[in-house]
Amino acid sequence: MNTVGNPVQMKILIIDDEETIQRYIGGYLQDMGHKLYTVSRGEEGIELLKKNPIDIVITDVKMPGIDGFEVLRQTKQISSTTEVIMVTAYGDINGAVRAIRDGAFDFFTKPVKLRDLTASLERTARFHALRTEKDQYKERLEQIDHEARKQYGLSAVIGNSPAIQRVKDLIVHVGQTEATTVLLCGETGTGKELVARAIQYESSRVNTPFIAVDCSSISETLIESEFFGHTKGAFTGAHEIRKGYFEAA
Repeated sequence: MNTVGNPVQMKILIIDDEETIQRYIGGYLQDMGHKLYTVSRGEEGIELLKKNPIDIVITDVKMPGIDGFEVLRQTKQISSTTEVIMVTAYGDINGAVRAIRDGAFDFFTKPVKLRDLTASLERTARFHALRTEKDQYKERLEQIDHEARKQYGLSAVIGNSPAIQRVKDLIVHVGQTEATTVLLCGETGTGKELVARAIQYESSRVNTPFIAVDCSSISETLIESEFFGHTKGAFTGAHEIRKGYFEAA
């Protein structure tokens, strides 16, 4: 779907065995600048859809051969992004409910009001734009996750020796448990934080924050308050207690 000024220009397929409907709706859509395809039977529409990218299918419900509901079903199998608008001269609430339930974007009874059709096409264009934007965000998030896994996940633990392989197996095993506390021991520079990150990326907590704290940079007397906080005035009170104790002694 591409934009050329306003409104959005779309590729639209009309499936209807009434030639007057094809001319009536088709001529209007062409005047709006849309690229138009018209066929008289559902089978022809499905074959055309297999060979051409179509944004919207406008199909009659009652037709020779396969009906509009079968067109809807096959269209969604061929192209999940193609929207279907259904039109019928035998409008009833049950048909409309079934159409929407089966995935139709809209449902109209004949004669179709061009104003209503235009509004439906505009809603379809906005829906397409939102879905495209969502897909772009999803693709970007997947890319970020892939890059993060390369940098912090199991693949960041480099090496193929038996000892390293045992470490990787242990990371996967620990990551799959529900354990929330893991003790990693080793000399400075051996990769404890790297392994900790890898464990998180292999666990169900992958989407939670990972916060690395250098405990050696925190005073022993302040480490509890740094991790868990403290009540205002608590240190002053403790100081007064100690002061009173020594004075009494």
